[in-house]
Amino acid sequence: MSIEGGIANLQTKVLALTGMDIAGRTVKMQAAPEQPTEAANQFPFAVAYEREAETVFAASEYAQDAGLIYCEIHVARVMLGAAIVLAMSFRDPFLKLLIADPTLGRNVSPITRVKRTFGALTWGKVDTIGYRFEIAVPSALTATDVS
Repeated sequence: MSIEGGIANLQTKVLALTGMDIAGRTVKMQAAPEQPTEAANQFPFAVAYEREAETVFAASEYAQDAGLIYCEIHVARVMLGAAIVLAMSFRDPFLKLLIADPTLGRNVSPITRVKRTFGALTWGKVDTIGYRFEIAVPSALTATDVS
């Protein structure tokens, strides 16, 4: 089990999402790197990464790790009204994929909560609009887990 494996699994799942634009056309999520880069030129796109974590040492050779994976869905802000409609169309499909696989391919312990915010995002120096999902993934660590 690893948070990195969970992130890679999540990124693969997100790439399979489709949204609906203001004209009712299906729009496919574009590939984005697993690690954030400075620029992007295709929209919409999603990126998942570890934002923060806390490890609590509970006993000798045992700890509990609480990780927080961020997954951002970015839509170009060319026409704001159309961008909002498209970005919002990804919310429910995204939540459904987490419900269907709360261990992200058996890479993490079951997700305990998902918070989300909708609004302005930035990618490099490009202003976008979309969702930022905060996905809490706990896990137990033992000394034998570390190689």
